[in-house]
Amino acid sequence: MIKIEFLLYNFSNIKIIQQDLLKQYTTKIINTIIPLLNPNIKQVSLAVVMLNLQDSYQLNKIWRKKRYVPVELSFANYSQQYLKKIKESSIILGDIILTPELLQTSQDYKTALIHSLLHLLGYNHNTQANYKKMQK
Repeated sequence: MIKIEFLLYNFSNIKIIQQDLLKQYTTKIINTIIPLLNPNIKQVSLAVVMLNLQDSYQLNKIWRKKRYVPVELSFANYSQQYLKKIKESSIILGDIILTPELLQTSQDYKTALIHSLLHLLGYNHNTQANYKKMQK
């Protein structure tokens, strides 16, 4: 079992009632995928940051040159190739930005979190083959 440091920061105007759900899915995904990528990794830290519409828009504009409010953004610290080779047992995986004003249901939170976590773990959907792999 991988030790997970899950940091949640809420800078939105919305009370987050999905906190336990977010931790539960984070734990499940990390404990499923990290051992497949690199069994040396025993501890993972990551942050989930809730931002309001304006701040999410600004981050998307600055970092991705996109002019819309994203449901989620992922800022990974490692590529999947590097994750497979890393020798350290403790890593900071990266940051996930969620926009709670665009997430209405538990399923919305689940989908956004899983999508973002997969990006932190090096998955992408830049080709049809990668899209299918990520969906699986």
